[in-house]
Amino acid sequence: MAIKKYSKVKFTLRKELIIILAAIVVLVVATILLNLPNEEEKFLEKWNNAGAQISENRLYEEVTIDELNQILASKKADETTFVFFATPENADSVTYFSQVVNHANTHDVSKVYLVDSAFAIGTREEGNDLDKQLSEIEAKFKVDEDATFKLDSVPNIWVFKGDVLVETVDDYEEADNKWNAALAQLFTYAYKEKQ
Repeated sequence: MAIKKYSKVKFTLRKELIIILAAIVVLVVATILLNLPNEEEKFLEKWNNAGAQISENRLYEEVTIDELNQILASKKADETTFVFFATPENADSVTYFSQVVNHANTHDVSKVYLVDSAFAIGTREEGNDLDKQLSEIEAKFKVDEDATFKLDSVPNIWVFKGDVLVETVDDYEEADNKWNAALAQLFTYAYKEKQ
């Protein structure tokens, strides 16, 4: 019996088919990338999921501690900078989130830097891990001789002149619904300084 030789099967793809498949892949990837939420949408979603009920963000710029230090280092000595230490994980932060917006709008403040301060949630006792972490953060800032501050609680709002901390309001100090009044006073103080 003779052995039959079979010819090898050749697979050929036509140029048109390759171009169509490449175009489909590009369209699928582009669609996926265009539908990913941008930083602004992520910010709004994070705060709205916590109950802040905001439709847009024209005021806040979310930064880390290191980014904040770089921003402050670039400020002129007479420039006022507002920093809101808050986290959507904290009910008071969510409540005061919109109050900060209202006061900022009233006093023509166009930007408030927001530091997500989930790291500050907990009980700070002298020498514990949270105390050490917060002390390291506090040591990064220059503080006016008349200003007192401690990052013990959130929310917390700080006012800087240039890169020097000059005023603060925090929820712990301003308990019993005085926070809103203290916040108004803080923005008014900073607004007068701008004049």
